[in-house]
Amino acid sequence: MAYNGNQKFKIARMPQWKDSFDVDLTFTTNKTLTDRDGYIQRLSNNSGNPIDVILPDGENGDVYIISNAGNDNIVVKNATGTTIGTIAGGKGHMFAYDVVNSSWYNLFLGN
Repeated sequence: MAYNGNQKFKIARMPQWKDSFDVDLTFTTNKTLTDRDGYIQRLSNNSGNPIDVILPDGENGDVYIISNAGNDNIVVKNATGTTIGTIAGGKGHMFAYDVVNSSWYNLFLGN
């Protein structure tokens, strides 16, 4: 995406996105996200096995930030089942969708 002006949009206050943060510290089965879920997910996998989080079919600019508060891995996949990233316990990742390449990307690994 290219910007068409020199002016930058400035925000004078901290923004707050309505219904954007979901917490599930007890999930034990695969979780499929939809566009109705918050784009920030605080999940905890202590099941003893990896659990999948499936991202929805993306639209350009879609973003999900997923944090794993548990000890066991969370495997993030696209809607067709391809692994995009694995989030270890105590880590967080951000995933963004690019419509040009029709792909979800794992953009960073958190501490």
